[in-house]
Amino acid sequence: MESGSGRKALTSTLSRREFLVGAAGAAVATRGLAVSPASAATAGGREFTEWGWPQPYEKVSEASIKWLKESGRWPLVNGWQVTWINPCTVDLVMRKLGLLEKRGLEGSPQLLPVLSGRALNEGMIAGKIHVAQAGNFPSTGMMDAGFPVKGLLIRTPNIDHSVIVAPDSPIKEAKDLKGKVVGLATGTSAEFFFTAYARLNGLDPTKDLTVKNLSIPDQILFPRGIDAVVPWAPNSEIMVSGLKNGKRIATSPPYQYYWGSLYVATDTIEKAPDVVQAVVDAVIEAELWIRLNLDQATEWTMADIEGFRKQPRELIRNQIHLYTNVYKPTQLYPFVRPYAAEGERVAGWLGEGKRIKKPLTYDDYVKYFDTRFIDKAFQKLGWRVPETPPLFPPGYSVEDFIRDVREGKRLRATWPGELKAPQPWPEPGDLTRPYYFGGKTYQPKS
Repeated sequence: MESGSGRKALTSTLSRREFLVGAAGAAVATRGLAVSPASAATAGGREFTEWGWPQPYEKVSEASIKWLKESGRWPLVNGWQVTWINPCTVDLVMRKLGLLEKRGLEGSPQLLPVLSGRALNEGMIAGKIHVAQAGNFPSTGMMDAGFPVKGLLIRTPNIDHSVIVAPDSPIKEAKDLKGKVVGLATGTSAEFFFTAYARLNGLDPTKDLTVKNLSIPDQILFPRGIDAVVPWAPNSEIMVSGLKNGKRIATSPPYQYYWGSLYVATDTIEKAPDVVQAVVDAVIEAELWIRLNLDQATEWTMADIEGFRKQPRELIRNQIHLYTNVYKPTQLYPFVRPYAAEGERVAGWLGEGKRIKKPLTYDDYVKYFDTRFIDKAFQKLGWRVPETPPLFPPGYSVEDFIRDVREGKRLRATWPGELKAPQPWPEPGDLTRPYYFGGKTYQPKS
């Protein structure tokens, strides 16, 4: 199925190489800007920045800095996935505002552009990357490889993965894909989603259709002979709303509970825990800053990433908004039980295809997460950890979710694009003490 006009227009607009490596220049060397963290207000006797981070900043110890230097981790290097919209923008904001430097980590983070979770893992194992942010498949790969890492907070839960066909395609639903050719990045969350989508809609993806391995840039180009592609955000939205060379027939949240995570090597946690705390705190602070400064965050992202610069500004702005501002900020919390249940399902699927060597279990994923640092950050902020993730609909418990995962049912966690407005926050029960954000002091309410 071919949509000639849309694909020709895309080829002239965005080359594969431009999309892949256009970010490699400016952002890596970006220095902290002169953005003052001066206290904007007090709440409950505490001082806060305008974007809600308590003052003063906690400084990393000289002993930890000495260890970083001796172990070759000075300055810290972040693996920077330049096509992953939320972590990419958050890393830029951290660097532009000097949020790690303000905590005593001079020159950090250095941003090393990578194009895949696999490349990120290879860099971490080689000691060239010290802080990683990647999806549940790369973190599973690290567990399978036996390289000791811990997941500290969550990135972009339930990010969109879409089944996309050409605008003039007669394909409207799963059954129409029988006998067709689907291009996707194999061994990824996209293939995992598509497999669940096909099976729950009565298709055998190994018999009823043909799956071809296709990189994200090639999916965006939508080559001849491919009837559908399965990219993830923002690439799915770039196709549907930006380049208009595709239409979405399905999205992933009913079929998978996607999560990415920020992870570091366990020896960093053991030898320099205050460095790990500084990284966790800076990520949370950057997300809070974006909530008040979405336009500036959009400008920085588009300026430093060539592939995004070519897209409509409103599209990129909306993607940053969806995956940073729509859920409550507690979306960052590693709700261990539901994430471990979905991790076990991912590992089982990878094991079936002999793509991992170890039979990873629910307990392995429970051990993967270390919540001590985000717990401390929430305590400093005065945020209460909720019982369920903010992406669960009312009345949907962790037990309900785990049951649905294990029984192979459709999942009820919401996709940010389904919500008509950002979730109200803070609501009663969200705070443990007074909190200041964006010109207003919020009091804890039961």
